[in-house]
Amino acid sequence: MKRTEITALHEMSVEELRSKLAELESELGKSKVENVVGKLKNTASLTLLRKEIARIKTIVREKELGL
Repeated sequence: MKRTEITALHEMSVEELRSKLAELESELGKSKVENVVGKLKNTASLTLLRKEIARIKTIVREKELGL
């Protein structure tokens, strides 16, 4: 993820971040199923999705704490 994309995440509201988080979590679930079935070609995308989800959860928590 590029630095500009990370900065854009910090500028989003908590509600927007939570909706993006729900979208990414559903995408991760679908990708996991595709991986088990054998249809997923880029398995590195699972790692990238997990990292992006963690990044968004961290930003949401920072905003909740007022950091």
